[in-house]
Amino acid sequence: MPRVKRPTKKSRGGSSSMEPPPQDHPLTQWFYNKEDFDLYLSDFAPRKVVPPRYLEPNFFDQHHYPNLLGILVRQNLVNYLKIKDSYYPNLIAIAYTTLDVEFEEDDLVFSFKIGKNTYALASSELSAIWSLNYNGEKVESGHTSEDFRRNYFKENACTMFNIPIGTPKPTVGLLNVEHRLLHYFLTYVLVPRSGNHGLILDEDLEIMWRMVNGQKIN
Repeated sequence: MPRVKRPTKKSRGGSSSMEPPPQDHPLTQWFYNKEDFDLYLSDFAPRKVVPPRYLEPNFFDQHHYPNLLGILVRQNLVNYLKIKDSYYPNLIAIAYTTLDVEFEEDDLVFSFKIGKNTYALASSELSAIWSLNYNGEKVESGHTSEDFRRNYFKENACTMFNIPIGTPKPTVGLLNVEHRLLHYFLTYVLVPRSGNHGLILDEDLEIMWRMVNGQKIN
């Protein structure tokens, strides 16, 4: 990961406190000041880091699910979904504690502090590392423009996925196996959320419909 020295961000409550963290905690060495350490203890240490999900492409051939693999190939997502490596929950929580996100020359830059060092990584660098290509229909949650909705009709999507039109809260139990797996990758990896993974939201339905129809998704 590229190391870039960046200015220390200000405290959420005002000026930053430079008081060092207490020395009686095993993770003290990973924090630059007491303010970040206290935030970690109150907001991030209690949270459980969800184990990452990953793709085993051979599984689909062995179980005769070629259509789903084809969908992921067309979206250029296979290499990203195959990523599997060791991860360290404490460091993840520490990074989120100090995470700062800002735009720099139309690029989204993520920066965080580990100990006295500040690290930064731009979204364009992440895209290159993961071989992701953001050049399709832009997906936005909650405030999607009418222009984006062109050629999409919820009724058609419901018909494709065998969901009775008008079902108030459709669940993955209505989907066939391949579409259920697609929804799994969508809600756990591509657009992850903390709960209600079995519920098919309107955004889920539209993204799945576009992916199955071969439309590139940004």
